[in-house]
Amino acid sequence: MNMSWLILMVVAITSAGSTEPHQESASLSLTPPVIPFHKQSVLTLTIEASNTNSFKLPDLSKYLNGLELVEPLQQIEVKNLQNGNQLIVYSGKVEGLWTGTYPIGPIPITFESGRVLTLPAAALVIRDLTPEELTTVMQFAANAPPMDPPNPWVNRWLLITITLLAFLIPLAMWLYRKWRHNRVQREKSLTPWEKAYERLRKLDEMHLPQKGEHDLFYVELSSILRYYIEERFSINAPEQTTPEFLAEAARSGLLSREQQNLLARFLTQSDRVKFARYVPTVLEMEESLANVLFFIDETVPVMNAAQEIAA
Repeated sequence: MNMSWLILMVVAITSAGSTEPHQESASLSLTPPVIPFHKQSVLTLTIEASNTNSFKLPDLSKYLNGLELVEPLQQIEVKNLQNGNQLIVYSGKVEGLWTGTYPIGPIPITFESGRVLTLPAAALVIRDLTPEELTTVMQFAANAPPMDPPNPWVNRWLLITITLLAFLIPLAMWLYRKWRHNRVQREKSLTPWEKAYERLRKLDEMHLPQKGEHDLFYVELSSILRYYIEERFSINAPEQTTPEFLAEAARSGLLSREQQNLLARFLTQSDRVKFARYVPTVLEMEESLANVLFFIDETVPVMNAAQEIAA
């Protein structure tokens, strides 16, 4: 065997035993790519690169085009590949306040080697609720206590009870009608914001966040806000879905962009609790009440001096 053949064999063996790392690659995915407005989508960023070629992620908020990164990207997996590269996976959650199509990217990834890899653009579609989702009814029934065993002395007092009810029921009905008449007259004299303030005070006194009654809390709080908006701005809020109401509020021109965004955030949170079974913290519930109170404060008409004197 001559020297040239020996050199070729050594080169072949050396080439077979070496693994040249592949070039960098990256991908972006959304799971799911279509969501209702009260849910969130998982954004996954997968990068393959040599473990000696570090990279820098850009500020994703610049490329979300109206979406919000509610859970920042976190590294969830690092895997060494047979070709000498590393596979690194990042994951976070995004959401939007309005229905529509939201493009994401293209996003540049800068490597230490100087190469810039541009991720192709993706899109998240946020839709309105389907008829099936709209018919979802949340039940707020307390657990019934166990029944007591039959009382053998009940029949003895049955006749007395019926006799008393014959007198008490007409009296109770008369008192109720009188109370209701006085209440209606009083409510007619109250402004929409005065009614809302009173309902918020009563809701706060119930201490529902501390009791864990988040469903009932958001049902009552969203009802207070929607009826206030209907009476204050003549916007048909109670019977509309959140996207329909927000679209009408935007068309009316009666609310500023900041006020519309505050409404969108609160109503989205409320729908997430009702439809997506989201369990908020006590702090989140207290912040929701504070946001509704702030919105009412912001939209109370400013009276001039003559009106204040008359009031």
